[in-house]
Amino acid sequence: MVGRKYMLPASLLISALSSLLGILPLIFIWLIIREFLSPATVTSQALIGTYAWWAAGTAIAGIGIYFLALTISHLAAFRVEVEMRRQAMKKIVSFPLGFFDNNTCGRIRKIIDDNASTTHSFLAHQMPDLAASIV
Repeated sequence: MVGRKYMLPASLLISALSSLLGILPLIFIWLIIREFLSPATVTSQALIGTYAWWAAGTAIAGIGIYFLALTISHLAAFRVEVEMRRQAMKKIVSFPLGFFDNNTCGRIRKIIDDNASTTHSFLAHQMPDLAASIV
């Protein structure tokens, strides 16, 4: 379990790297346009081809790395969600029986499931997107 606590920070760093790779194709496209608009009479077709391949490669790499970040963040979020449900059930078992007269089991289960799912959604989807947005 010790090695798994670094999953979420690792996914945030990988998502930030993916964001940087997502910017690189735009830079390469700008370099291609600059090459076309340069005052030189001869444009280097080899250089334009190289820039185009780099633009495609960095775009594909950015998507792949973002997929990896989401995979890692989902693994971390599932673990947090399961642990939240487990801890909630341990607490509920220790409540006095009078608590269950006022609160139905379905209502308690719905509260636990909804909040655990909301936490999962935040950790698995919004945190990596937030890291990429900051970059």
